[in-house]
Amino acid sequence: SLQARTQILDYGFSDRYETTASNGPPGHSKWSGNTDLSGPPGHNKWGGGGKGSSGGRGPPGLGGGGPPGLGGGGPPGLIGKRPPGWNKVDTENSSEGENYPRPNSNENYPGLNNNENYSQGPHGPGDRISDQNEYPQNRQCRDDEFRCGSNECLPRRVKCDNKNDCRDSSDEEFCMANRNNDDSCVLPEQPEGGHYELGGCDERCDKRPGNTVPKNSFLNYTCESNYMLKGNTISVCVNNRWYQPPSCHKICSPLNSTSVDISCSYHGKTVSCSERILPGTQATLACKSSYKLPLTNDPAYRELTCLDDGLWDRRLFRCLPECGTSIAHGNTLIVNGFAARAGIFPWHVGIYAKENTGRYQQICGGTLINNNLVVSAAHCFYDEVYNKLYNESQYAVAAGKHYRDWNAREKYAQKSLVENIHAGGRYQGARGNFANDIALLKLKTPFELTTLVRPVCVDWDNTHEREQLQVGHSGKVVGWGKDIKGESTTSLQEIDMPFVPYDQCLSTVPQDFRGYLTSDKFCAGHLNGSSVCDGDSGGGLCFEKDGIWYLRGIVSVSPENKGTCDYNSYVGFTSISHFRDWIRQAYVNA
Repeated sequence: SLQARTQILDYGFSDRYETTASNGPPGHSKWSGNTDLSGPPGHNKWGGGGKGSSGGRGPPGLGGGGPPGLGGGGPPGLIGKRPPGWNKVDTENSSEGENYPRPNSNENYPGLNNNENYSQGPHGPGDRISDQNEYPQNRQCRDDEFRCGSNECLPRRVKCDNKNDCRDSSDEEFCMANRNNDDSCVLPEQPEGGHYELGGCDERCDKRPGNTVPKNSFLNYTCESNYMLKGNTISVCVNNRWYQPPSCHKICSPLNSTSVDISCSYHGKTVSCSERILPGTQATLACKSSYKLPLTNDPAYRELTCLDDGLWDRRLFRCLPECGTSIAHGNTLIVNGFAARAGIFPWHVGIYAKENTGRYQQICGGTLINNNLVVSAAHCFYDEVYNKLYNESQYAVAAGKHYRDWNAREKYAQKSLVENIHAGGRYQGARGNFANDIALLKLKTPFELTTLVRPVCVDWDNTHEREQLQVGHSGKVVGWGKDIKGESTTSLQEIDMPFVPYDQCLSTVPQDFRGYLTSDKFCAGHLNGSSVCDGDSGGGLCFEKDGIWYLRGIVSVSPENKGTCDYNSYVGFTSISHFRDWIRQAYVNA
């Protein structure tokens, strides 16, 4: 017989209940030694043991006086076999435990499909759990789950849904109090692309989404780098809801261009294009001064829209530089040349080398073909001793200058260091007779194109070369080279250089110079004392056609006379068309 005394029983629930032999835990039917009893919520009745005779030594109230929680000494928590003394779910008397195979189940939330009360929970098959002892006390649940007091892991959505989903009903604990307390709030899920931290807690702020927190708790929101916060960073719990919680929105990358003017608007309001940009922002595009639109028949291409996925609907194009135009007209140069007026040759640049003193000294000329790409002569940068190019860090480029001196005060001059230097073909200097004497310099800082700084045109299709490189046509060269006295000029000079047929050039120059007129060269110049000299190397020979100037050659080699320039001889120029494809590739990549 059961002793009428108070006992503390543990039947696998998260709480321990103090009860008498005749009363089960709160919410359960009374237990007596010989009747079928109601099990925990959601379970079938448990068959009594009938005064302990057929049930063995079951727990008090289950047919005997055995130890609490063990129907007949069988090990707790077995899934495949019930402990001896427990009846089948659908049978009233069975003294021996029987094999009870695990039923079909949901992978994450197994249920007992063999029995109607276990077959399906209120949230779908397998929401209910068959046996708490299947789950260890230290069971870890996923982030989208919560752990019952009886150790099951259930979806967060079933918490406080007015249905007992946990074996111990812990999913409904405190819910009624919270429903009646309008000042509390339920923690939301973490936002996409962001995160919040809980603050304002009386206790440790270690709550999870789905937990309830008291009024005046607050959430501090932050967004990931490719998202932007829309709204206030802080949301406070007021009147059972979070006040104006913010959201994280995907953003488009900033728009920056050296050739395109870009203006942005968001819902009719002007916004910055160089900062993070919200979806819905529209960008209007227009070419900067001295640039022109690329060829396109699509007017919509002049507008971009930031989409919801954080991408622009179109790719930002590059405007093409207006090339080969000057703002003035002048006449002649160099040795016995004439001073060139500012702005006549806005594509000419000075090449400067850094001396040991740290000062920059002009050594060569060059020609701008893009806002960050210069064509010059390879021999300006070549170490004849070690047969290699000098390091680009030793050089700088200046554009828009009229005076040679690096430090001359000139309002419109622009300067840049050199990012890299590439020589044409297999340039080998003097040992290769200066063949392939051409170099491309990429600038670290692109020049801003103006009326005084702009590129010359390259005749990519050689449309005008045959016409321009023939007898009777002259091009122009500018530079700061030495004059007839052997002194470098302080201001920019220009000179006309008429084209000379190859056979005429070869028969006129000194015999020991003829080997330098390699297949990539053509000749131009005078025999009257007007010519180029040291400091002019690398400068461009440009020809004009219908008001547009085209680069045809690079100052490369000329004969010497008594250790100085021979002012009465022709000059060898590296042909641009010979290296056209190589230049085009660099132009596109720049």
